[in-house]
Amino acid sequence: MCAESHTVSIGRKEIYLRPKEFELLRLFLTKKGKVLTREFLTESVLGYEFLGDSRAMDAHIKNLRKKLGKNGKRIKTIIGVGYKFIEE
Repeated sequence: MCAESHTVSIGRKEIYLRPKEFELLRLFLTKKGKVLTREFLTESVLGYEFLGDSRAMDAHIKNLRKKLGKNGKRIKTIIGVGYKFIEE
């Protein structure tokens, strides 16, 4: 992952992420092992002014998991709280 160029690669394959997905991945990687609440993720990625449902974050995470392929399983759902990125 290269924040300056907004690129993500798994192996030699470059993956296209939308800006919100990229920001989500950046947060997960900088806070590995910590539970991130939906509210924290929503405020950090969508902004304080976001008026939608915090469940909108679930859709962004679903898309991110899909794009990450088998690595998407590293984003664990913590029921009733949020999400956590685990190391292998």
